Amino acid sequence: MTAATQNLSGVDTSPHPIHVSYASLGLGALGLLASGIGRLLFWSSGFEVRSSWALVVLGPILMAIAITLHIEHLGKRIGRAPVVLGIIGLVIWSLTSLPFLLNPELYSLENHANWLRINWAGFAAARVLFSLSFFLVLARKESLLEHGEMDAARKIHASFATLTYAAVGMLLYGLAGFSSLSGSGQYGSRFTYGLLVVGPALIAIAIINHIDHLSRVIGKPAVVCGVLGSALWAVSVLPIAIKPSLGEFAGNWDKITLYGFNGCGLILGGISIGLVLMRKRSQDASAA
Repeated sequence: MTAATQNLSGVDTSPHPIHVSYASLGLGALGLLASGIGRLLFWSSGFEVRSSWALVVLGPILMAIAITLHIEHLGKRIGRAPVVLGIIGLVIWSLTSLPFLLNPELYSLENHANWLRINWAGFAAARVLFSLSFFLVLARKESLLEHGEMDAARKIHASFATLTYAAVGMLLYGLAGFSSLSGSGQYGSRFTYGLLVVGPALIAIAIINHIDHLSRVIGKPAVVCGVLGSALWAVSVLPIAIKPSLGEFAGNWDKITLYGFNGCGLILGGISIGLVLMRKRSQDASAA
């Protein structure tokens, strides 16, 4: 290895190849974009538009397919159980919006709150499963270190702190959804909104904590988009956490926050993966 690929401490700083296929990257990007655009349409056009629900249902399914296509590599690296839990979480996320796709008028019915609670519970359950995935990766990393595993193909580069931040952040994000179920209307109390601030903030911290390695693999622009997306989710909910009355059902700020800014965060995630795809194409062209 040349000196140009090392920093002063001797750590490898050279760009790393991207092993994810074009299909996985493309479907992952499209899934996030579809989910984000669907939520933006909720904000701008209301909840009775079938096309909005179609995007919200389609997005997680595309992401699940993207992960499934990459399951062999991911399974060898982080274990098959975390990957399967992630896929199940995405499917649950999609299916709990399916009733509204089949009949968007459910949202406007007098007893719509029950359907919304099912939708919110599915959203929460998916995030808890994502959290459990990160906790399993954390346990696997500890096990590999205890057994002196040296296989580079199985090495988990994320630090214990990064994995913990991500796991706890996703867990709090999910618990916010379950907490809201005991409140009136669609959302909950200051405690609920507080979790919606802290959870995404911890996810952003997890990405920042792993920024050096991620930048070498997927490029700094893609990492910055991911951080901005998570930070946007956290900061946008902060006013409601401070003053919960802003989040009253059918109010303006809750729609801007939980659909507008949340949609923008998902779109930033899609752009991030799109940048990774472009970086992979550039790497492949240079190697040809």
